[in-house]
Amino acid sequence: MYIEAVVGRSLAIHTSNVGMLVQQSTAERLVTALDTFARCILHAVKVAWVWLVHTLPALFIRVFAISAAWTFHAFWSACCFVRDNPHPFHIVGWSIFFGPIILLVPCLLLLELLILSLFHLSSLLHGQAPGCMEDRFDALKEYFLDLRESIFATIEHWTATFNKWTSDYPSLLILRLLGGVMGLVIFVGLYTGWK
Repeated sequence: MYIEAVVGRSLAIHTSNVGMLVQQSTAERLVTALDTFARCILHAVKVAWVWLVHTLPALFIRVFAISAAWTFHAFWSACCFVRDNPHPFHIVGWSIFFGPIILLVPCLLLLELLILSLFHLSSLLHGQAPGCMEDRFDALKEYFLDLRESIFATIEHWTATFNKWTSDYPSLLILRLLGGVMGLVIFVGLYTGWK
């Protein structure tokens, strides 16, 4: 009996809400929705403002109370780690500086290795394949020419996008230059033996 009363009451509330929605025009519903949305945004801004007012003074006190000695220790530890493991950082630095064009050489090298491997595998036929060896090698190179051109086009597109982003956004340009400087410093360190 209790369940039927609760279900009946909720059904009555639901039907009255539907009746209210049907009676409202589209413009009134839009105004109501925008008003509700504006009140939610205003409440979120108020909560954020109260949090900032209470948090920022304590944060400033904590930041300026800590001595700066730990930064020098952290910087020296990072430099020692890079000196002990220079190769990944060297690759990352040059990759950031040069961008996607750095992928071109490994991709083409792998493609040439594939062509040479297929050519040498075709030598296993011991004269059963038609034509001379030079013709078979030229045929393999011609067969993979479209793949080579698509690799060039794809990487050229990526490089153009990378260059456009770094010219449009100064922070990315600074990151790119820092990658080049890091790669150069590590290269000089590797060349001189980190003396």
